[in-house]
Amino acid sequence: MFSFIVIVYNEENTVLETLESIKYQIVNYGIDMKFQIIIADDKSKDNSRKVIDAWLDKNSNLFELIDRLYYDENLGTCKNYSRALRNIRGEQFFSISGDDIIANMNIFLKFNDLKKYDIVLNSSLLLHDKGKIEYNRKKYLTIVLQGCMDFSYIKWATKLGSPILNGAIYRKELLTEEILEYMDAFDLVDDRPRYYKMFQSNKLKLKYDNSPIILYRISDWSVSAKQGQYSERHNKDIMMLYNDILKDETNCFNRIVIKLQRISCNWRGKGYIRNKLRYFTPYYIRFFLLCVRNRKKIRNLSQELLTNYGEWNEKYYNTIKKVQ
Repeated sequence: MFSFIVIVYNEENTVLETLESIKYQIVNYGIDMKFQIIIADDKSKDNSRKVIDAWLDKNSNLFELIDRLYYDENLGTCKNYSRALRNIRGEQFFSISGDDIIANMNIFLKFNDLKKYDIVLNSSLLLHDKGKIEYNRKKYLTIVLQGCMDFSYIKWATKLGSPILNGAIYRKELLTEEILEYMDAFDLVDDRPRYYKMFQSNKLKLKYDNSPIILYRISDWSVSAKQGQYSERHNKDIMMLYNDILKDETNCFNRIVIKLQRISCNWRGKGYIRNKLRYFTPYYIRFFLLCVRNRKKIRNLSQELLTNYGEWNEKYYNTIKKVQ
């Protein structure tokens, strides 16, 4: 069985597109497979649940199991997500936010790589609210840069600045109860704590796949927006993570670097000058050097991503949207 997880909070205007992209995968590539869908709604204030229920009633034949995790209180992204992860019944799983879209490809083929690798790092395409793909190659720097990172660099980067790991898939057995309990301590930021703990005690084999797995919706109201409505809660989570990392770190030099990074994160979104000064830290200097050394590869990966998949996925998105 394969499990899909959809994380929802106030997404009545986008979640149908997410669900239709799941249906597209099942109908076109999931022949002879069994599926579970887990909808984890964190007490949405809009009509998200009504929209989801109507879609599930219409498409219930697609799934062996349907789990509606509808909560009577707002838990925060992390607890909402960790509870969904605890309900996985499939041998493999994929989670997606209720405002994103699974890209136009066979997602199940990507999971074949988990026979050889522990984690597959996938690229994403950025999707504007009006349904247009972002074609500025500079916007994809941190996405394609995953193709230039080995495990030690990603482990280091997750401590200090978090590489873009949206859409990464990994072996289910890596998701231990210890990691889930650690996620529960946070409010909005689930990815960095999860990967920090996952990388802390494991030497993992990684692969980068430059074909996109997600159309990632970009907007000013996202959780990670610098001055969005969630910025204060986001920054609180990041500070808590840095404090935990410092408790675990024994190397004196690394502790200094982590402290500098923690200080610089307090400047996030607090004025133009201070926000720019954030980038003059050891983490970003090393990040810059990695970009310089791999500039040709980065350019080629960005070009390949947009040339091979951009227009194709834009047309696909508009098809998905018309289904509603």
